[in-house]
Amino acid sequence: MLNMIKMRSRVVSFGYCIYIIIISLVFNNLSINCCSVTGEASGASYSTISISEAQDLISNISELFILDVRTDSEFEAGHIIGANLIPDNEIMNRQDELPDNKSRPILVYCRSGFRSASASNKLVSLAYTEVYNMAKGFDAWKNAGYPYEIVTFVNPSTISANTTVSNTTVSKTDQNSTFLLIITSNSPLTSITTAFDMVLILLSLSLFVLKGRCTLFWRRK
Repeated sequence: MLNMIKMRSRVVSFGYCIYIIIISLVFNNLSINCCSVTGEASGASYSTISISEAQDLISNISELFILDVRTDSEFEAGHIIGANLIPDNEIMNRQDELPDNKSRPILVYCRSGFRSASASNKLVSLAYTEVYNMAKGFDAWKNAGYPYEIVTFVNPSTISANTTVSNTTVSKTDQNSTFLLIITSNSPLTSITTAFDMVLILLSLSLFVLKGRCTLFWRRK
């Protein structure tokens, strides 16, 4: 009887393992498809590219306009080097800060890719012809170890201009009372897991809970 209970428990566990694998594959496939979508607005379109493709654009196109559409606080906490900040909900009111040349390539990014898609549609509606939306956003950029910078203002008495401190570059930008501290980092974000990892963890926990309940059920039976 005990062997029968163990066998049934193993069958149930195996079945739920297969279930987790199927769910994981489906989730991963959806994620891949999302990254290959091309947005459209008014007959024109923008391209959604990966972070590695975005890095290639930055490296190979000198006139590339990098647009960060997150909030001020998000920008100050870290952004792609050379990025220009215009929050997604302010683009239409700050068109004068966008390139005059409508054919100039624009790379758009946000935290995870949703706001940048919205902003890309707005740029296309403004007749920009070469718009690239960076999929998965700045979080993925940092996780991949690509360079970024953090900008903050510090008291001039605490640090000397044009010096390097702990791999951070400091440059004087205000002749009055402040310095602009630019910290450039190539280190990936030290987060525990990605959203995909969290899904797998939750599914695994569900498996163990269900396994325990099934074992108790068969024992009672």
